[in-house]
Amino acid sequence: SDKTGTLTLNKLSVDHPNLAPYNGHTAKDIMYDGALAARTENNEPIDMCIHNECAEHDELWEKHTLLHYTPFDPVTKKTVAKIKDNATGKVFRTAKGAPQVILALDPNVDKAAVDDKILEFANRGYRALGVARSEDGECALADCKWEMVGLIPLFDPPRHDTAETIRRANELGIDVKMITGDQTAIAKETARQLGMPTDIHDTSFFDRPLPIGSVSIDELIEKCDGFAEVFPEHKFEIVKRLQSLGHIVGMTGDGVNDAPALKKGDIGIAVADATDAARAAADIVLLSPGLSVIIDAIIGSRKIFKRMKNYAMYSVSTTVRIVFTFGLLTCIYDWYFPTIVIVIVALLNDGTILTISKDHVKPSETPDSWKLKEVFITAIFFGLWLTLSTIVLFELAYKTTWFSDTFGLEDFSVTGDAINSFAGVDCSALTDATTKAACETFLDRSAKIRGLVYLQVSVSGQALIFVTRAKKFFFMDRPAVLLMIAFVFAQVTATVIGVYGFGGYPDDSNSVAAFKGCGWGWALTAWVWCIIWHLPLDLIKIFTFWALKGGINRLYDRTTFTTSLNASHVSGRHKSVLHMSRDRRMSRAAGTA
Repeated sequence: SDKTGTLTLNKLSVDHPNLAPYNGHTAKDIMYDGALAARTENNEPIDMCIHNECAEHDELWEKHTLLHYTPFDPVTKKTVAKIKDNATGKVFRTAKGAPQVILALDPNVDKAAVDDKILEFANRGYRALGVARSEDGECALADCKWEMVGLIPLFDPPRHDTAETIRRANELGIDVKMITGDQTAIAKETARQLGMPTDIHDTSFFDRPLPIGSVSIDELIEKCDGFAEVFPEHKFEIVKRLQSLGHIVGMTGDGVNDAPALKKGDIGIAVADATDAARAAADIVLLSPGLSVIIDAIIGSRKIFKRMKNYAMYSVSTTVRIVFTFGLLTCIYDWYFPTIVIVIVALLNDGTILTISKDHVKPSETPDSWKLKEVFITAIFFGLWLTLSTIVLFELAYKTTWFSDTFGLEDFSVTGDAINSFAGVDCSALTDATTKAACETFLDRSAKIRGLVYLQVSVSGQALIFVTRAKKFFFMDRPAVLLMIAFVFAQVTATVIGVYGFGGYPDDSNSVAAFKGCGWGWALTAWVWCIIWHLPLDLIKIFTFWALKGGINRLYDRTTFTTSLNASHVSGRHKSVLHMSRDRRMSRAAGTA
Protein backbone atom coordinates (compact mmCIF):
# COMPACT_ATOMS: atom_id res chain seq x y z
CA SER A 1 0.00 0.00 0.00
CA ASP A 2 1.06 3.56 -0.72
CA LYS A 3 1.39 5.58 2.50
CA THR A 4 0.61 9.21 1.78
CA GLY A 5 -3.06 9.68 1.02
CA THR A 6 -3.81 5.96 1.37
CA LEU A 7 -2.71 4.81 4.80
CA THR A 8 -2.74 8.46 5.87
CA LEU A 9 -5.34 11.17 5.30
CA ASN A 10 -3.07 13.39 3.18
CA LYS A 11 -4.52 16.31 5.17
CA LEU A 12 -1.35 18.08 6.15
CA SER A 13 -0.75 20.58 8.92
CA VAL A 14 2.33 22.67 9.78
CA ASP A 15 3.91 22.47 13.22
CA HIS A 16 4.68 26.20 13.44
CA PRO A 17 6.61 26.11 16.75
CA ASN A 18 9.14 23.73 15.15
CA LEU A 19 9.83 25.64 11.93
CA ALA A 20 13.60 25.55 11.37
CA PRO A 21 15.06 28.70 9.67
CA TYR A 22 18.64 28.97 8.36
CA ASN A 23 20.96 31.66 6.98
CA GLY A 24 19.48 34.39 9.15
CA HIS A 25 15.92 33.90 7.97
CA THR A 26 12.85 33.76 10.21
CA ALA A 27 9.96 31.34 10.58
CA LYS A 28 7.79 33.92 8.78
CA ASP A 29 10.22 33.94 5.84
CA ILE A 30 9.98 30.15 5.54
CA MET A 31 6.18 30.16 5.25
CA TYR A 32 6.16 33.24 2.99
CA ASP A 33 8.66 31.91 0.46
CA GLY A 34 7.13 28.44 0.66
CA ALA A 35 3.70 29.88 -0.17
CA LEU A 36 5.13 31.75 -3.15
CA ALA A 37 6.37 28.41 -4.51
CA ALA A 38 2.92 26.82 -4.12
CA ARG A 39 0.03 26.75 -6.58
CA THR A 40 -3.53 26.12 -5.41
CA GLU A 41 -5.25 25.59 -8.78
CA ASN A 42 -4.82 21.80 -8.74
CA ASN A 43 -5.68 21.37 -5.05
CA GLU A 44 -2.44 19.51 -4.43
CA PRO A 45 -2.37 18.74 -0.67
CA ILE A 46 1.14 20.08 0.09
CA ASP A 47 0.62 23.26 -1.93
CA MET A 48 -2.77 23.85 -0.33
CA CYS A 49 -1.34 23.31 3.15
CA ILE A 50 1.65 25.66 2.70
CA HIS A 51 -0.49 28.35 1.07
CA ASN A 52 -3.26 28.25 3.66
CA GLU A 53 -0.88 28.08 6.63
CA CYS A 54 0.90 31.27 5.53
CA ALA A 55 -0.47 34.18 7.55
CA GLU A 56 -0.29 36.57 4.55
CA HIS A 57 -1.65 34.24 1.89
CA ASP A 58 -4.55 36.57 1.00
CA GLU A 59 -2.23 39.36 -0.18
CA LEU A 60 0.60 37.30 -1.68
CA TRP A 61 -0.42 37.77 -5.29
CA GLU A 62 -1.40 41.39 -4.80
CA LYS A 63 2.25 42.15 -4.03
CA HIS A 64 3.79 39.74 -6.52
CA THR A 65 3.38 38.50 -10.07
CA LEU A 66 4.13 34.92 -11.09
CA LEU A 67 6.32 34.88 -14.22
CA HIS A 68 7.01 31.15 -14.53
CA TYR A 69 6.24 28.04 -12.52
CA THR A 70 7.95 24.64 -12.64
CA PRO A 71 5.62 22.07 -11.10
CA PHE A 72 6.65 19.15 -8.94
CA ASP A 73 7.67 15.90 -10.57
CA PRO A 74 8.89 12.67 -8.97
CA VAL A 75 12.38 13.04 -10.46
CA THR A 76 13.39 16.57 -9.43
CA LYS A 77 11.17 16.45 -6.33
CA LYS A 78 10.77 20.22 -6.11
CA THR A 79 8.74 23.13 -7.42
CA VAL A 80 10.29 26.42 -8.58
CA ALA A 81 8.51 29.75 -9.00
CA LYS A 82 9.92 32.80 -10.86
CA ILE A 83 8.35 35.89 -9.27
CA LYS A 84 8.42 39.69 -9.69
CA ASP A 85 7.97 42.01 -6.74
CA ASN A 86 5.31 44.48 -7.90
CA ALA A 87 6.61 47.28 -5.62
CA THR A 88 10.28 47.19 -6.67
CA GLY A 89 10.16 45.30 -9.97
CA LYS A 90 12.81 42.89 -8.66
CA VAL A 91 12.73 39.33 -10.03
CA PHE A 92 13.63 36.38 -7.81
CA ARG A 93 12.95 32.67 -7.47
CA THR A 94 11.66 30.49 -4.63
CA ALA A 95 11.74 26.69 -4.42
CA LYS A 96 10.25 24.08 -2.14
CA GLY A 97 10.59 20.31 -2.17
CA ALA A 98 12.27 17.31 -0.65
CA PRO A 99 14.67 18.52 2.04
CA GLN A 100 17.67 16.64 0.61
CA VAL A 101 17.04 18.24 -2.81
CA ILE A 102 16.72 21.76 -1.39
CA LEU A 103 19.75 21.19 0.85
CA ALA A 104 21.84 20.29 -2.19
CA LEU A 105 21.04 23.68 -3.76
CA ASP A 106 22.87 25.63 -1.03
CA PRO A 107 26.60 24.83 -0.73
CA ASN A 108 27.12 27.17 2.23
CA VAL A 109 24.53 25.94 4.71
CA ASP A 110 25.54 23.69 7.63
CA LYS A 111 24.54 20.39 6.08
CA ALA A 112 25.15 18.37 9.25
CA ALA A 113 22.80 20.60 11.26
CA VAL A 114 20.12 20.41 8.56
CA ASP A 115 20.46 16.61 8.31
CA ASP A 116 20.10 16.31 12.08
CA LYS A 117 16.94 18.42 12.01
CA ILE A 118 15.50 16.39 9.14
CA LEU A 119 16.19 13.17 11.08
CA GLU A 120 14.65 14.67 14.22
CA PHE A 121 11.47 15.51 12.29
CA ALA A 122 11.41 12.05 10.73
CA ASN A 123 11.76 10.30 14.08
CA ARG A 124 8.72 12.25 15.27
CA GLY A 125 6.72 11.25 12.20
CA TYR A 126 6.99 14.65 10.50
CA ARG A 127 7.65 15.09 6.80
CA ALA A 128 10.22 17.83 6.28
CA LEU A 129 9.76 20.25 3.41
CA GLY A 130 12.74 22.39 2.36
CA VAL A 131 12.41 26.01 1.18
CA ALA A 132 15.09 27.97 -0.71
CA ARG A 133 15.35 31.41 -2.34
CA SER A 134 17.48 32.80 -5.16
CA GLU A 135 17.92 36.51 -5.84
CA ASP A 136 19.30 35.73 -9.32
CA GLY A 137 15.93 35.94 -10.98
CA GLU A 138 17.07 37.16 -14.35
CA CYS A 139 19.63 34.42 -15.05
CA ALA A 140 18.96 30.89 -16.29
CA LEU A 141 17.60 28.46 -13.71
CA ALA A 142 20.71 26.28 -13.91
CA ASP A 143 22.93 29.26 -13.06
CA CYS A 144 20.99 30.45 -10.01
CA LYS A 145 22.67 30.67 -6.63
CA TRP A 146 20.36 29.42 -3.93
CA GLU A 147 20.13 30.12 -0.24
CA MET A 148 18.29 27.75 2.04
CA VAL A 149 15.51 29.52 3.94
CA GLY A 150 14.52 26.70 6.24
CA LEU A 151 12.56 23.49 6.91
CA ILE A 152 8.82 23.12 7.36
CA PRO A 153 7.65 20.15 9.54
CA LEU A 154 4.45 18.65 8.09
CA PHE A 155 2.26 16.14 9.90
CA ASP A 156 0.04 13.75 7.96
CA PRO A 157 -2.18 11.80 10.39
CA PRO A 158 -3.14 8.18 9.64
CA ARG A 159 -6.71 7.49 8.58
CA HIS A 160 -9.00 6.71 11.50
CA ASP A 161 -9.46 3.09 10.43
CA THR A 162 -6.05 2.28 8.98
CA ALA A 163 -4.58 0.52 12.04
CA GLU A 164 -7.70 -1.63 12.47
CA THR A 165 -7.78 -2.42 8.75
CA ILE A 166 -4.15 -3.57 8.79
CA ARG A 167 -4.76 -5.70 11.90
CA ARG A 168 -7.79 -7.39 10.34
CA ALA A 169 -5.95 -7.91 7.05
CA ASN A 170 -3.14 -9.69 8.90
CA GLU A 171 -5.70 -11.89 10.66
CA LEU A 172 -7.09 -12.82 7.23
CA GLY A 173 -3.66 -13.99 6.08
CA ILE A 174 -2.80 -10.86 4.08
CA ASP A 175 0.67 -9.37 4.43
CA VAL A 176 0.62 -5.56 4.32
CA LYS A 177 3.68 -3.70 3.04
CA MET A 178 4.03 0.09 3.14
CA ILE A 179 5.51 1.93 0.15
CA THR A 180 6.36 5.62 0.44
CA GLY A 181 8.58 8.26 -1.03
CA ASP A 182 9.25 9.68 2.44
CA GLN A 183 12.37 9.05 4.46
CA THR A 184 12.92 5.71 6.11
CA ALA A 185 12.63 7.21 9.60
CA ILE A 186 9.22 8.72 8.74
CA ALA A 187 8.04 5.40 7.32
CA LYS A 188 9.14 3.55 10.47
CA GLU A 189 7.41 6.03 12.76
CA THR A 190 4.20 5.82 10.71
CA ALA A 191 4.41 2.03 10.79
CA ARG A 192 4.80 2.16 14.57
CA GLN A 193 1.71 4.36 14.88
CA LEU A 194 -0.25 1.90 12.74
CA GLY A 195 0.87 -1.16 14.69
CA MET A 196 2.90 -2.50 11.77
CA PRO A 197 6.37 -4.09 12.02
CA THR A 198 9.14 -1.61 11.31
CA ASP A 199 11.51 -3.62 9.12
CA ILE A 200 11.47 -0.96 6.40
CA HIS A 201 14.22 -0.46 3.81
CA ASP A 202 15.05 2.25 1.32
CA THR A 203 15.30 1.27 -2.33
CA SER A 204 19.06 1.61 -2.67
CA PHE A 205 19.27 -2.20 -3.06
CA PHE A 206 17.83 -1.77 -6.57
CA ASP A 207 20.87 0.25 -7.61
CA ARG A 208 23.73 -1.66 -5.97
CA PRO A 209 24.53 -5.37 -5.53
CA LEU A 210 23.73 -6.89 -2.16
CA PRO A 211 26.61 -8.25 -0.03
CA ILE A 212 27.77 -11.76 -0.85
CA GLY A 213 25.98 -14.30 1.31
CA SER A 214 23.02 -12.05 2.05
CA VAL A 215 19.46 -12.62 0.88
CA SER A 216 18.50 -11.94 -2.72
CA ILE A 217 16.53 -8.88 -3.77
CA ASP A 218 13.40 -11.02 -4.18
CA GLU A 219 13.79 -12.47 -0.69
CA LEU A 220 14.35 -9.02 0.78
CA ILE A 221 11.23 -7.65 -0.92
CA GLU A 222 9.19 -10.63 0.22
CA LYS A 223 10.31 -10.60 3.86
CA CYS A 224 10.53 -6.89 4.75
CA ASP A 225 7.58 -4.82 5.95
CA GLY A 226 7.90 -1.77 3.73
CA PHE A 227 9.94 0.49 1.50
CA ALA A 228 10.89 4.16 1.80
CA GLU A 229 12.36 6.79 -0.51
CA VAL A 230 10.85 5.07 -3.54
CA PHE A 231 10.21 6.34 -7.06
CA PRO A 232 7.19 5.26 -9.16
CA GLU A 233 9.30 2.73 -11.04
CA HIS A 234 10.27 1.12 -7.73
CA LYS A 235 6.61 0.60 -6.82
CA PHE A 236 6.05 -1.12 -10.15
CA GLU A 237 9.15 -3.27 -9.71
CA ILE A 238 8.17 -4.31 -6.17
CA VAL A 239 4.73 -5.45 -7.34
CA LYS A 240 6.28 -7.27 -10.31
CA ARG A 241 8.82 -9.15 -8.19
CA LEU A 242 6.22 -10.20 -5.62
CA GLN A 243 4.08 -11.58 -8.43
CA SER A 244 7.06 -13.49 -9.81
CA LEU A 245 7.35 -15.21 -6.42
CA GLY A 246 3.83 -16.57 -6.82
CA HIS A 247 1.98 -14.03 -4.67
CA ILE A 248 -1.37 -12.48 -5.49
CA VAL A 249 -0.62 -8.77 -5.09
CA GLY A 250 -3.13 -6.04 -4.35
CA MET A 251 -2.01 -2.42 -4.59
CA THR A 252 -3.73 0.59 -3.02
CA GLY A 253 -2.88 4.14 -3.96
CA ASP A 254 -4.19 7.61 -4.65
CA GLY A 255 -1.69 9.52 -6.78
CA VAL A 256 -0.43 9.72 -10.34
CA ASN A 257 2.83 8.08 -9.28
CA ASP A 258 0.86 5.06 -8.02
CA ALA A 259 -0.84 4.43 -11.37
CA PRO A 260 1.77 2.04 -12.90
CA ALA A 261 1.79 -0.16 -9.77
CA LEU A 262 -2.03 -0.05 -9.56
CA LYS A 263 -2.21 -1.27 -13.15
CA LYS A 264 0.40 -3.98 -12.60
CA GLY A 265 -1.15 -5.40 -9.42
CA ASP A 266 -3.58 -8.29 -9.55
CA ILE A 267 -6.07 -6.04 -7.76
CA GLY A 268 -5.56 -2.29 -7.99
CA ILE A 269 -7.55 -0.25 -5.46
CA ALA A 270 -7.84 3.54 -5.67
CA VAL A 271 -9.02 5.28 -2.49
CA ALA A 272 -11.97 7.68 -2.43
CA ASP A 273 -10.03 10.91 -3.06
CA ALA A 274 -7.61 9.45 -5.62
CA THR A 275 -6.53 11.28 -8.75
CA ASP A 276 -8.12 10.54 -12.12
CA ALA A 277 -4.97 8.71 -13.24
CA ALA A 278 -5.08 6.40 -10.22
CA ARG A 279 -8.81 5.75 -10.71
CA ALA A 280 -8.29 4.89 -14.37
CA ALA A 281 -5.50 2.41 -13.56
CA ALA A 282 -7.30 0.72 -10.67
CA ASP A 283 -9.66 -2.27 -10.77
CA ILE A 284 -11.65 -1.03 -7.78
CA VAL A 285 -12.40 2.57 -6.81
CA LEU A 286 -13.52 3.21 -3.24
CA LEU A 287 -16.37 5.71 -3.00
CA SER A 288 -16.29 6.38 0.74
CA PRO A 289 -13.39 7.57 2.91
CA GLY A 290 -11.33 5.00 4.76
CA LEU A 291 -9.92 1.58 4.04
CA SER A 292 -12.17 -0.67 6.12
CA VAL A 293 -14.37 -1.34 3.11
CA ILE A 294 -11.46 -3.34 1.67
CA ILE A 295 -11.81 -5.82 4.55
CA ASP A 296 -15.57 -5.98 3.95
CA ALA A 297 -14.85 -6.76 0.29
CA ILE A 298 -12.36 -9.49 1.22
CA ILE A 299 -14.77 -11.14 3.64
CA GLY A 300 -17.66 -10.85 1.17
CA SER A 301 -15.66 -12.33 -1.68
CA ARG A 302 -14.45 -15.22 0.47
CA LYS A 303 -18.04 -15.99 1.45
CA ILE A 304 -19.07 -16.00 -2.20
CA PHE A 305 -16.12 -18.25 -3.08
CA LYS A 306 -16.98 -20.62 -0.22
CA ARG A 307 -20.56 -20.92 -1.47
CA MET A 308 -19.31 -21.59 -5.00
CA LYS A 309 -16.92 -24.24 -3.72
CA ASN A 310 -19.66 -25.89 -1.64
CA TYR A 311 -21.94 -25.98 -4.65
CA ALA A 312 -19.18 -27.34 -6.91
CA MET A 313 -18.54 -30.25 -4.55
CA TYR A 314 -22.27 -30.91 -4.21
CA SER A 315 -22.83 -30.74 -7.97
CA VAL A 316 -19.98 -33.14 -8.79
CA SER A 317 -21.12 -35.53 -6.06
CA THR A 318 -24.73 -35.69 -7.28
CA THR A 319 -23.60 -36.12 -10.88
CA VAL A 320 -21.38 -39.06 -9.96
CA ARG A 321 -24.16 -40.49 -7.86
CA ILE A 322 -26.85 -40.25 -10.57
CA VAL A 323 -24.60 -41.68 -13.29
CA PHE A 324 -23.32 -44.61 -11.22
CA THR A 325 -26.62 -45.39 -9.48
CA PHE A 326 -28.83 -45.68 -12.52
CA GLY A 327 -26.04 -47.01 -14.70
CA LEU A 328 -25.45 -49.93 -12.31
CA LEU A 329 -29.17 -50.58 -11.80
CA THR A 330 -29.64 -50.76 -15.55
CA CYS A 331 -26.58 -52.86 -16.32
CA ILE A 332 -26.71 -55.25 -13.35
CA TYR A 333 -30.45 -55.66 -12.78
CA ASP A 334 -31.81 -54.79 -16.24
CA TRP A 335 -34.04 -52.31 -14.37
CA TYR A 336 -35.37 -49.14 -15.91
CA PHE A 337 -36.10 -45.74 -14.41
CA PRO A 338 -38.37 -43.21 -16.17
CA THR A 339 -36.57 -40.19 -17.60
CA ILE A 340 -39.32 -37.85 -16.43
CA VAL A 341 -38.59 -38.77 -12.82
CA ILE A 342 -34.88 -37.88 -13.26
CA VAL A 343 -36.05 -34.50 -14.56
CA ILE A 344 -38.20 -34.04 -11.44
CA VAL A 345 -35.22 -34.87 -9.22
CA ALA A 346 -33.17 -32.26 -11.06
CA LEU A 347 -35.88 -29.60 -10.85
CA LEU A 348 -36.53 -30.02 -7.14
CA ASN A 349 -32.94 -30.47 -6.05
CA ASP A 350 -31.28 -27.93 -8.33
CA GLY A 351 -34.05 -25.41 -7.76
CA THR A 352 -33.60 -25.76 -4.04
CA ILE A 353 -29.83 -25.50 -4.19
CA LEU A 354 -30.11 -21.98 -5.66
CA THR A 355 -30.78 -20.80 -2.11
CA ILE A 356 -27.15 -21.61 -1.27
CA SER A 357 -26.39 -18.11 -2.59
CA LYS A 358 -27.91 -16.81 0.66
CA ASP A 359 -26.47 -19.50 2.91
CA HIS A 360 -24.57 -18.83 6.12
CA VAL A 361 -20.88 -19.47 5.56
CA LYS A 362 -17.77 -18.71 7.55
CA PRO A 363 -15.10 -17.07 5.39
CA SER A 364 -11.75 -18.79 5.28
CA GLU A 365 -9.13 -17.43 7.66
CA THR A 366 -6.50 -17.40 4.92
CA PRO A 367 -6.65 -16.80 1.15
CA ASP A 368 -8.44 -19.74 -0.45
CA SER A 369 -8.23 -21.46 -3.82
CA TRP A 370 -10.25 -24.05 -5.68
CA LYS A 371 -8.09 -27.04 -4.68
CA LEU A 372 -9.73 -29.04 -7.48
CA LYS A 373 -8.01 -32.25 -6.46
CA GLU A 374 -9.61 -32.01 -3.03
CA VAL A 375 -13.00 -31.05 -4.49
CA PHE A 376 -13.17 -33.80 -7.09
CA ILE A 377 -11.76 -36.67 -5.02
CA THR A 378 -14.02 -35.88 -2.06
CA ALA A 379 -17.03 -35.45 -4.36
CA ILE A 380 -16.34 -38.80 -6.06
CA PHE A 381 -16.20 -40.54 -2.67
CA PHE A 382 -19.49 -38.90 -1.70
CA GLY A 383 -21.09 -39.96 -4.98
CA LEU A 384 -19.89 -43.55 -4.68
CA TRP A 385 -21.04 -43.75 -1.05
CA LEU A 386 -24.55 -42.57 -1.96
CA THR A 387 -24.57 -44.93 -4.93
CA LEU A 388 -23.76 -47.80 -2.57
CA SER A 389 -26.61 -46.74 -0.25
CA THR A 390 -29.12 -46.96 -3.10
CA ILE A 391 -27.77 -50.25 -4.48
CA VAL A 392 -27.87 -51.92 -1.05
CA LEU A 393 -31.43 -50.67 -0.43
CA PHE A 394 -32.51 -51.86 -3.86
CA GLU A 395 -30.89 -55.27 -3.36
CA LEU A 396 -32.59 -55.78 0.01
CA ALA A 397 -36.01 -54.58 -1.17
CA TYR A 398 -36.00 -56.07 -4.68
CA LYS A 399 -34.12 -59.31 -4.20
CA THR A 400 -34.96 -60.31 -0.60
CA THR A 401 -37.92 -60.29 1.74
CA TRP A 402 -35.94 -58.88 4.70
CA PHE A 403 -37.90 -55.64 5.03
CA SER A 404 -41.28 -57.39 4.78
CA ASP A 405 -40.26 -60.15 7.18
CA THR A 406 -38.66 -57.77 9.71
CA PHE A 407 -40.94 -54.71 9.61
CA GLY A 408 -44.09 -56.08 7.99
CA LEU A 409 -43.80 -53.84 4.93
CA GLU A 410 -45.37 -54.65 1.59
CA ASP A 411 -43.28 -57.20 -0.27
CA PHE A 412 -41.48 -55.68 -3.25
CA SER A 413 -39.20 -58.66 -3.91
CA VAL A 414 -39.12 -60.50 -7.24
CA THR A 415 -37.09 -63.46 -6.05
CA GLY A 416 -39.52 -66.28 -6.82
CA ASP A 417 -39.06 -68.16 -10.06
CA ALA A 418 -42.70 -67.58 -10.93
CA ILE A 419 -42.19 -63.84 -10.71
CA ASN A 420 -38.58 -63.30 -11.71
CA SER A 421 -39.04 -65.00 -15.09
CA PHE A 422 -41.27 -62.18 -16.40
CA ALA A 423 -38.55 -59.64 -16.92
CA GLY A 424 -39.15 -58.15 -20.40
CA VAL A 425 -42.37 -60.15 -21.00
CA ASP A 426 -45.56 -58.46 -22.33
CA CYS A 427 -48.15 -59.56 -19.75
CA SER A 428 -51.10 -58.62 -21.96
CA ALA A 429 -50.07 -61.28 -24.46
CA LEU A 430 -50.34 -64.09 -21.87
CA THR A 431 -53.45 -66.29 -21.92
CA ASP A 432 -53.03 -68.33 -18.73
CA ALA A 433 -54.66 -66.46 -15.79
CA THR A 434 -52.12 -67.64 -13.19
CA THR A 435 -49.17 -66.78 -15.35
CA LYS A 436 -50.68 -63.41 -16.27
CA ALA A 437 -51.31 -62.60 -12.58
CA ALA A 438 -47.68 -63.45 -11.71
CA CYS A 439 -46.47 -61.25 -14.55
CA GLU A 440 -48.61 -58.33 -13.39
CA THR A 441 -47.30 -58.80 -9.83
CA PHE A 442 -43.75 -58.49 -11.14
CA LEU A 443 -44.56 -55.28 -13.03
CA ASP A 444 -46.51 -53.83 -10.10
CA ARG A 445 -43.67 -54.39 -7.62
CA SER A 446 -41.13 -53.01 -10.11
CA ALA A 447 -43.25 -49.88 -10.54
CA LYS A 448 -43.63 -49.36 -6.78
CA ILE A 449 -39.96 -49.83 -6.04
CA ARG A 450 -39.31 -47.03 -8.53
CA GLY A 451 -41.16 -44.73 -6.14
CA LEU A 452 -38.93 -45.97 -3.29
CA VAL A 453 -35.70 -45.49 -5.24
CA TYR A 454 -36.81 -42.03 -6.38
CA LEU A 455 -37.51 -40.90 -2.83
CA GLN A 456 -34.24 -42.29 -1.48
CA VAL A 457 -32.20 -40.71 -4.28
CA SER A 458 -33.93 -37.34 -3.84
CA VAL A 459 -33.62 -37.11 -0.05
CA SER A 460 -30.07 -38.45 0.27
CA GLY A 461 -28.84 -36.42 -2.68
CA GLN A 462 -30.11 -33.08 -1.50
CA ALA A 463 -29.18 -33.70 2.14
CA LEU A 464 -25.60 -33.93 0.90
CA ILE A 465 -25.46 -30.12 0.69
CA PHE A 466 -25.45 -29.96 4.50
CA VAL A 467 -22.22 -32.00 4.46
CA THR A 468 -20.43 -30.16 1.65
CA ARG A 469 -21.20 -26.73 3.15
CA ALA A 470 -19.71 -27.57 6.57
CA LYS A 471 -16.01 -27.68 7.34
CA LYS A 472 -16.37 -30.41 9.95
CA PHE A 473 -19.61 -32.05 11.11
CA PHE A 474 -22.81 -30.86 9.42
CA PHE A 475 -24.71 -30.35 12.69
CA MET A 476 -22.06 -27.90 13.94
CA ASP A 477 -22.73 -25.35 11.20
CA ARG A 478 -26.26 -23.93 11.06
CA PRO A 479 -27.54 -23.37 7.51
CA ALA A 480 -29.58 -20.37 6.41
CA VAL A 481 -33.31 -20.46 7.11
CA LEU A 482 -34.04 -20.04 3.40
CA LEU A 483 -31.99 -23.14 2.57
CA MET A 484 -33.79 -25.17 5.23
CA ILE A 485 -37.22 -24.03 4.02
CA ALA A 486 -36.32 -24.91 0.44
CA PHE A 487 -35.02 -28.33 1.49
CA VAL A 488 -38.14 -29.14 3.50
CA PHE A 489 -40.45 -27.99 0.70
CA ALA A 490 -38.60 -29.99 -1.95
CA GLN A 491 -38.41 -33.17 0.09
CA VAL A 492 -42.02 -33.00 1.26
CA THR A 493 -42.94 -32.76 -2.42
CA ALA A 494 -40.58 -35.66 -3.23
CA THR A 495 -42.10 -37.72 -0.40
CA VAL A 496 -45.63 -37.21 -1.74
CA ILE A 497 -44.50 -38.20 -5.23
CA GLY A 498 -42.68 -41.23 -3.85
CA VAL A 499 -45.68 -42.33 -1.78
CA TYR A 500 -48.42 -41.89 -4.40
CA GLY A 501 -46.48 -42.01 -7.66
CA PHE A 502 -48.11 -41.11 -10.97
CA GLY A 503 -50.51 -44.01 -11.27
CA GLY A 504 -48.26 -45.77 -13.76
CA TYR A 505 -47.30 -42.67 -15.75
CA PRO A 506 -45.31 -42.20 -18.01
CA ASP A 507 -46.54 -45.62 -19.30
CA ASP A 508 -49.53 -47.72 -18.36
CA SER A 509 -49.39 -49.84 -15.23
CA ASN A 510 -48.39 -52.93 -17.19
CA SER A 511 -45.25 -51.33 -18.68
CA VAL A 512 -41.70 -52.06 -17.53
CA ALA A 513 -41.21 -48.27 -17.14
CA ALA A 514 -44.29 -47.57 -15.02
CA PHE A 515 -43.93 -45.39 -11.91
CA LYS A 516 -46.12 -46.06 -8.87
CA GLY A 517 -46.02 -44.97 -5.24
CA CYS A 518 -44.29 -47.07 -2.60
CA GLY A 519 -46.66 -46.20 0.28
CA TRP A 520 -46.05 -44.44 3.60
CA GLY A 521 -44.37 -47.41 5.27
CA TRP A 522 -41.67 -47.62 2.65
CA ALA A 523 -41.39 -43.81 2.57
CA LEU A 524 -40.57 -43.79 6.30
CA THR A 525 -38.08 -46.59 5.66
CA ALA A 526 -36.43 -44.52 2.91
CA TRP A 527 -36.05 -41.51 5.24
CA VAL A 528 -34.53 -43.61 8.02
CA TRP A 529 -32.24 -45.30 5.51
CA CYS A 530 -31.07 -41.90 4.23
CA ILE A 531 -30.32 -40.69 7.76
CA ILE A 532 -28.31 -43.82 8.60
CA TRP A 533 -26.18 -43.52 5.46
CA HIS A 534 -25.91 -39.74 5.82
CA LEU A 535 -24.08 -39.82 9.16
CA PRO A 536 -20.78 -41.38 7.89
CA LEU A 537 -20.45 -38.73 5.14
CA ASP A 538 -18.77 -36.29 7.52
CA LEU A 539 -16.21 -38.92 8.50
CA ILE A 540 -15.50 -39.61 4.81
CA LYS A 541 -15.03 -35.89 4.23
CA ILE A 542 -12.74 -35.32 7.21
CA PHE A 543 -10.61 -38.39 6.41
CA THR A 544 -10.33 -37.44 2.74
CA PHE A 545 -9.26 -33.88 3.57
CA TRP A 546 -6.73 -35.19 6.06
CA ALA A 547 -5.34 -37.74 3.61
CA LEU A 548 -5.06 -35.23 0.76
CA LYS A 549 -3.17 -32.81 3.00
CA GLY A 550 -0.50 -35.43 3.58
CA GLY A 551 -1.87 -37.08 6.69
CA ILE A 552 -1.22 -40.59 5.42
CA ASN A 553 2.34 -39.71 4.39
CA ARG A 554 3.06 -38.15 7.77
CA LEU A 555 1.62 -41.18 9.52
CA TYR A 556 3.64 -43.52 7.29
CA ASP A 557 6.85 -41.54 7.86
CA ARG A 558 6.40 -41.56 11.62
CA THR A 559 5.48 -45.28 11.72
CA THR A 560 8.38 -46.27 9.48
CA PHE A 561 10.89 -44.25 11.46
CA THR A 562 9.60 -45.51 14.82
CA THR A 563 9.66 -49.13 13.66
CA SER A 564 13.22 -48.88 12.31
CA LEU A 565 14.47 -47.15 15.40
CA ASN A 566 12.92 -49.52 17.91
CA ALA A 567 14.17 -52.53 16.00
CA SER A 568 17.69 -51.51 16.97
CA HIS A 569 16.86 -50.45 20.52
CA VAL A 570 18.31 -52.81 23.17
CA SER A 571 15.13 -52.76 25.25
CA GLY A 572 13.08 -54.07 22.37
CA ARG A 573 10.14 -52.00 23.61
CA HIS A 574 8.07 -49.73 21.31
CA LYS A 575 8.67 -46.02 21.79
CA SER A 576 7.12 -43.11 19.90
CA VAL A 577 9.63 -40.62 18.61
CA LEU A 578 8.72 -37.05 17.68
CA HIS A 579 10.24 -35.48 14.58
CA MET A 580 11.66 -32.59 16.62
CA SER A 581 13.95 -34.91 18.54
CA ARG A 582 14.68 -37.30 15.70
CA ASP A 583 18.44 -36.72 15.36
CA ARG A 584 19.10 -36.74 19.10
CA ARG A 585 17.17 -39.95 19.71
CA MET A 586 18.73 -41.64 16.70
CA SER A 587 22.23 -41.02 18.04
CA ARG A 588 21.25 -42.46 21.42
CA ALA A 589 19.80 -45.56 19.83
CA ALA A 590 22.90 -46.09 17.71
CA GLY A 591 25.10 -45.68 20.79
CA THR A 592 23.29 -48.35 22.78
CA ALA A 593 22.75 -50.84 20.02
